[in-house]
Amino acid sequence: MLNSFEPATAKRASAACAPLAAWVRANLAYAAAAARVRPLQAQQARLHKNLVAAEKQLHALSSGLATVEERVAALQQQLGQHSRDAAALELSLSNATSTIAAATALIATLAQEYDAWETDGGEISLRPEGTAQVPLYASAARETALAWLRAPLARPLARPLAALHAVALAVAPAAD
Repeated sequence: MLNSFEPATAKRASAACAPLAAWVRANLAYAAAAARVRPLQAQQARLHKNLVAAEKQLHALSSGLATVEERVAALQQQLGQHSRDAAALELSLSNATSTIAAATALIATLAQEYDAWETDGGEISLRPEGTAQVPLYASAARETALAWLRAPLARPLARPLAALHAVALAVAPAAD
């Protein structure tokens, strides 16, 4: 049947049929080409749709990534600040701990001194029992002893001597 649409065959049948036969042949070729191209065009449309969707998703993820990067930078800065604050607090805590330890040791020492003072306080008297009361400034020797009592000490005295020294200073007449 296709032989009848050959240009030579159609021209033999009629001079007007030859162009019509060429047109039919062109339509058949177009239909065959369209049949092969249609699935490719559908596939191209699907791929283009997927590409557009992927580009939108990429854009959304890129903006999300920028937001995450900004948040990470802010958190890193906050971590750095907290680390500096923690170091300062640790230093303050160390200083406070050493101050408390020194204060505790001082309190313990003062408690021992207080206990010693309480223990030794009953044994200290201003003058021996059975001696007559003598004015403190009656002799030159006594004045020399008073001057010695008022002089600054080069080194600390032992507890009993320190207590006697304090009592002697309390009862000694004021220097003129």
